[in-house]
Amino acid sequence: MTPAELSEALKRYRFYHVIDLGYGIVTPGIREFISLQEPVLAEIRRADLRGKRVLDVGCRDGLFSFEAERRGGSVVAIDRTPSSALNELLIPWFKSSVEVQTLNVYDLSADPEKRFDYVIFAGVLYHLRMPFEAIKRIADVMNSGGTLLIETALMLNHHQYPFVYVPAPANSPYEPTSVTFFNHRALIDTLECMGFENVECRAIISPHSGHPRYESWDAFCASSDPSHSRTEDIAIGRGTYLCRRSPEHASGHIAELSRHWFGTSESDQTAVKLRQLFGFIPGREAVTRAFASVSRKSDPPKRS
Repeated sequence: MTPAELSEALKRYRFYHVIDLGYGIVTPGIREFISLQEPVLAEIRRADLRGKRVLDVGCRDGLFSFEAERRGGSVVAIDRTPSSALNELLIPWFKSSVEVQTLNVYDLSADPEKRFDYVIFAGVLYHLRMPFEAIKRIADVMNSGGTLLIETALMLNHHQYPFVYVPAPANSPYEPTSVTFFNHRALIDTLECMGFENVECRAIISPHSGHPRYESWDAFCASSDPSHSRTEDIAIGRGTYLCRRSPEHASGHIAELSRHWFGTSESDQTAVKLRQLFGFIPGREAVTRAFASVSRKSDPPKRS
């Protein structure tokens, strides 16, 4: 196919990603999203993926898949509705070996010998109604020590506690399929509970004028960005994170919690071990104390 034929072929498809095809030709994707994708591309370009199995979750037109392949990775790209241009035009044009599968993240599975060393999970998490299940599925198909690169819409204010904002579709700050917005603390806590470690924020993009980009969560917190406002408004920006898949059974408390959360025949010993690891009192006493505490705080003052 000549460059002229390529330019003509592009007119037959709709694109999400803006991809450089050479010869001054790019796919006519959504240019407003380029700045959101740059932190992800920067992380992929830093990675040495030679000999590594790479999974791109929510691949769309393949922007991240092709970049990972250039870095030496053997790439499997999945999407619930893969772009027709990816298989019909872009893979042949690049003479690429990217393997495309029509697959929902909730259906992910892998034999131990086919697990992944590097997973790209960009622009997907906030679309999911079952985000914890998706992260668990991803963790289960990764090799110990593998890298997860995650980019998502992020709640930037109200970050003193680990919150997940889950509006009804009609009230989404984006559009109706965007319904799950972690804040920084909630995302880190969730990843660590799902078997990841060394979670590091690599970029924050503000939703405010000029969309300033910060190189870390600390840099964002040290800034005067308007997203720090403590009003009732919800500020949704973007966050890019890297983390490492923990070695199996590396953490005693996570292993015990996993047996509790995902097991089917929990014994009394599991509950005993959890209390020992975390220092919790028995469940009935804990609930009684919690309700007593709330009751004391809510009782009206006594009249003299």
